[in-house]
Formats: sequence, structure tokens, C-alpha cells
Amino acid sequence: MFRGGEIVASHVVQKRLGTIGAADRYLVRAPDGETRMLGIVAVRNAEMAKRLEEMGVTGVRHRNVVPLLEVLTVGTSPVLLTEAVDPDTTLRMVLDRGPLPADTALALFRGLVDGLAACHAAGLSHRDLRPENVVVADGVARIMDLGVAAAMFDLVSAGRSVTTSGHTIGRPHYWAPERARKPQSADARSDLFSLGCILYELFAGKGPFAGLNLYDCYHATLEEKYVPLASVRPDTPSAVLHLVPMLLRADPAKRPQSCAELLERFELFTLEGAEPATPPSRPVAHPTPVDRTPWIVGGVGVLVVLAGAAWWVLG
Repeated sequence: MFRGGEIVASHVVQKRLGTIGAADRYLVRAPDGETRMLGIVAVRNAEMAKRLEEMGVTGVRHRNVVPLLEVLTVGTSPVLLTEAVDPDTTLRMVLDRGPLPADTALALFRGLVDGLAACHAAGLSHRDLRPENVVVADGVARIMDLGVAAAMFDLVSAGRSVTTSGHTIGRPHYWAPERARKPQSADARSDLFSLGCILYELFAGKGPFAGLNLYDCYHATLEEKYVPLASVRPDTPSAVLHLVPMLLRADPAKRPQSCAELLERFELFTLEGAEPATPPSRPVAHPTPVDRTPWIVGGVGVLVVLAGAAWWVLG
């Protein structure tokens, strides 16, 4: 943790903003005098900053993406230099206040789709999309931390030593089944599953798999078991009721295959006023206390066995 006045990677710390998304964030003054946000990622690996640069994450510029201006290194930890954002405007904090009006929810959803489309067009999947990695300013949703999870998984897959300093990268309640089984296999369609969880939460006030422990969460995503959105919020637009089950399909081949296809379906359902898709046949309630404990990366990777189910624990 750094204090005001300290110099970190040639930037003067003004104050600590706290943990936002995948990093410990600080408001800093850059060498050119501009105010920026500096994020120390919890992962310790000297190669990660280089991997992020190789992925081209600094080249993504879109209204719905918080741009990564530069990737630096402090010790063995990658440092993300971005535009400054208000730490009180994460989508998590917005959703903690309850369900949103339909028009607000749809506007935020559309922005997330557009932002994801820009990421995917650059050949990048996020792999850690969740409300904590989204900020909302002036009604515009903006995606953060593009490439952080992907770079970490690449290093783990290559057998590199990766450790963390206690912060979090990822929450299983937003993971597609294939992301939980083998993070390295996650792709753009896995991001769409996470987007489906967020879309559900925008209207319901909580995610489809909220409150489930790790074992139950994995099997609920695999078996497509969750309380139908229409039962939670009957006034949800039919287009949303149609899209959520499609996005939450366990088989990635049965989801929309791209953001463009997703938008086409959304517009089609909106124009036609189609009846919602058939909800899961065996919805489950959420009696288990909410488990917000994220999975932590330890060493190269940790394989946890929960009642015979193998899980990659990548925090």
C-alpha cells in the first residue's frame, strides 16, 4: 500500500482509491501533470506486463471501455495506468441499491455489448466480466481490466509461476461452465455468458447464481438451473426474457456466437414482441448464504476437488 506523495513507476500518488476490479487503485499525477488512475494487479509475475502489451490491450479505444493507457511494472507486479474513474460508480455499487428501471438497465446492457464487441473485434476476450469490473458514469457503462485474466491464464497454461497478494480476480457466480472447468479454453462466448448473468442482475437485483456455494454454483451453471427472471420480475421486457436463457446456455455452441448476433436477436425480439423462451425446467432457490469469497490463484494454479468435481481455482 502506498501513501500520498510516494512515487510509483514515475507517478506521484495523490490518494488510495481502494480495490476496484482486479487491482488496488490509486489516484496519481503523471509525469505530464495529468491525473490518472494507477492499479497494482494482485498477480506477481514479471512476465505479465509484457504479455498484456503483446496482447494489444492498450490499443482498444471505445466509449464503453476504460482505456488502458500503459502497462508498467512495480517489482514483479503489473501496473495498469488508466483514466481516473470514481470508485463509487462501479456497477456492483449501483446494483447493490436494487433492481434498475427497465430503460436504465437496457441502456447499460447495450453499452456493455458494444464495449465487448470492441474488445472481441481486437481479438481479446475479457474472461472476468462482472459488476466489479464495470463502472457507470453519466449513464454509460464502461468495461475495465481487459486482458488481465486472459494474460494470467496464458501464463498458468504455459507453466509459469503465478502468485497473488490477496486481492481477487474473478467470481464464479459469473463464470461459464467451460471457464470454470478450464479457464484457458474460455473465449468470447464465455464473456456472453457472464453478460447474461449481468443482464439478469440488472433486472432482478441479484445474479441468477447468487447465494450458491462453489460446488452448487458450478452445477447450477452446468444444468442451467436458476429462478426464471419472469418469476423474479414479471414486468421484464419480453426481449430480455428471451435473451437471458440463450446467454446462460451451458453449451457455448448454443449461445449467441458473437455480440453482433446478440444484438440482432435482441432487436428482432424487440420488434416482434416475441414470447419469452422456455425457462429452465428445474429452477432452484438460493437457500445457501451468499458466498462472495473469490477463488485465489496460488502458485501455478490450484485444483480443488469438491465432492468429486474438479475446479480451477483462479481468483
